[in-house]
Amino acid sequence: MRYWSSETDTKKSAEKPTILFFHGFSFSLDDWARIGTLDLIAKEGYPVIALDLPAGKGSKSDKMKTQIKEDFVCLVDKFLEKARVPNVGSDTNRGKLIIVGPSMGGGFALSYAIARPQRIAGLVLIAPATEPFSDERLMDGLEGVEAPTMLVWGENDDVFPVETHARVLKNSLGHSKLLVIKGAGHAAYLDKPDEFNDLLIDFLEELSS
Repeated sequence: MRYWSSETDTKKSAEKPTILFFHGFSFSLDDWARIGTLDLIAKEGYPVIALDLPAGKGSKSDKMKTQIKEDFVCLVDKFLEKARVPNVGSDTNRGKLIIVGPSMGGGFALSYAIARPQRIAGLVLIAPATEPFSDERLMDGLEGVEAPTMLVWGENDDVFPVETHARVLKNSLGHSKLLVIKGAGHAAYLDKPDEFNDLLIDFLEELSS
């Protein structure tokens, strides 16, 4: 699977969770690099990995032939092992992940968080696509997501509008906050990259305090 990884000091990286970036259906990890997010977060001392997911028309990775979410979770587990991301240990952040996922990538992030809650230190979901879940499975699964979650939405999102999607999801996630970026559409992080990057840095600082 194609990916981007930051160079980190091994000792320091053990002190912070790994920031794992997914992407939307029409995009790839290159979009995170283009808006400067990967380098910015790496300079903050976090280990950073951006994946080209095995789905979506923008990804350059081999595509999954299955739509079963459990297969995706196993694939990410295998990748993390190959990338030598440590297993969850007794240290506070050893092996922990903060997953950043927009749209399709946000749906995958939720899938992984529901399956592997012990690995998740936080979630940043940008208008995540939740339609792969049935309503009942989604609601049941979200009850087990206890990690702090920042929901980011574009004010003008016409794919998953704020009122019909964002507020419903916020009410389903007990440890979440919703931030709406004015003037942005569905891909709010691309429409307003500087504003999104500031929100992300602030959230990471909150988690470390």
